[in-house]
Parts: sequence; structure tokens; C-alpha cells
Amino acid sequence: PLWKLLVNPAYTVNLHRSAYQTAGFNGIAQLQAHALLLPVVLEGWQRVTIMGANFKNSLLHMIWSNLGVTFEEDRYIKVAKGAHDKKAGGRCRIQYLTERIWSKELRNRIGIARITRALAAHIVNPHIWTANKDVPDSDWFIAGGTRLPAVSHGLNDFRGYDTAVFLAALNDMTSHFAWLEKVHGIDSLEVSRAKSLEAAYQMALRTNLREQGGTSEISIIVADRRTADYLCSLLPGAKLNFLDLGISELGNSLRDKPTKAPA
Repeated sequence: PLWKLLVNPAYTVNLHRSAYQTAGFNGIAQLQAHALLLPVVLEGWQRVTIMGANFKNSLLHMIWSNLGVTFEEDRYIKVAKGAHDKKAGGRCRIQYLTERIWSKELRNRIGIARITRALAAHIVNPHIWTANKDVPDSDWFIAGGTRLPAVSHGLNDFRGYDTAVFLAALNDMTSHFAWLEKVHGIDSLEVSRAKSLEAAYQMALRTNLREQGGTSEISIIVADRRTADYLCSLLPGAKLNFLDLGISELGNSLRDKPTKAPA
């Protein structure tokens, strides 16, 4: 509840003045609040270790760094590999459905069932898939699928899968983008990278790509080019192409030839 954040000294809460002043006008009371967990929450600890993939891309790292927190490499925990190499990236084929930014508005205009019916011709293997919570399982018309939540960090039971489909639209509200940029100097691209694009990466890494000695080709299908480009930046050597579903609302590729369905 909002009141708990307001009285908690470890949080700072921001309200837009106009939203506060107009709350209750014409019988409507709606407030948008933005809360930030402060570094003070860790006071009293001599040493704190934070572990996470791509941590420097996270909002916590960006915001707390701006607040004066210094992050140092752990003296005792040594990471064998800090990034994927071309051997891992070379196993991946990353395909995307549209050059446009994926959103619920675009998804609803087309219909997720229409998309999955068209996509079914391109997926022949058992796969893991992700969509927003408001998408029912009955709208997924691709056989052999196992659903994962949009935030799939820490799930380690899907290493046997070679195919992942990520169609979740995880865009922030416009007001949240504006608050992060105005108050913390973090632009919308950085916010999207830290949240929606990182969620896609984490989901893709639930597959056999987690196995260092794996050799099978990994197929990753995402909704938009922006997400595909981000995955390629983390998986050097990955093959990238547009997957043409024949849906006009998704548009055409601006940079390569469409992929045909497997024979």
C-alpha cells in the first residue's frame, strides 16, 4: 500500500503535482506514485554482495550509482566467464516479427491468437514461451509449448529446450519513463534495456544455452527488432533475421529478407 511506502524511511516517493491537485475532481481519485528504494536500506551491514547477470544494465546500478554508491568487484567470488563467447552465440538463431516497438496496443490490434496460429508453421520443436499474464493459454496455438512467466530469472529446469518464444510486452507507463529521466537522468532506452529487454534475455537463457558444453542450435523468437538487437549484443556470433508471418500490421523487414517456414 502507498501509505507503507510513505512512512518507510528506506523509500522516497514522488507524486506529480498536477495528479495530486486534481485527485477527486468529478468524483475521480487516481494517483500515480513513483517509489525508490534507497541505499540506506543496507545500513548496518559491513559487506553486501549483489549477484546478477548484466548487473551494470540494471536500474538499481544506474540509480544508486547516481546517488553516490560505489560498486566494486567482489574479492572472493570470481566469475569464470563474464560474458558469452562466440561459441555460445554461434549456436543461436534469433528471429523477430516486426521492426516496430512491441506493445500491448499492437498485440491487441492484431490478436495474439492470430499471431500464434501464423507462428505455428515456423516451430517444429518443443519450446518454452512467454506472454503477458492477460494472454490465456488457449490463445497459444503452437503444439509442444511450456509456458514460463515473463520474469523467469532463476528457473533452471528447462535446459532440455532448444527453442524459446518471447512475446511479452513489458513497456513502462509514460509517466514512469518521464520520472526516471527527469529525476534520475535515465532515458527511456536505458529503462527498456534494464526491464523488458533483460527479461527477454533471461527467458532465452532458460534453454540449453545455459549448458557450456551444449552443441545444439538454439532458436530464439522475439516480437521486435529492438529485442533481437539486444540479444545479439550479448550473444556474439548469433544469426539474426526477420520472420515474416504474412501479417500486414507487423510490417516488413527494413534490413533483410524474410525467413520462410521450414519444409
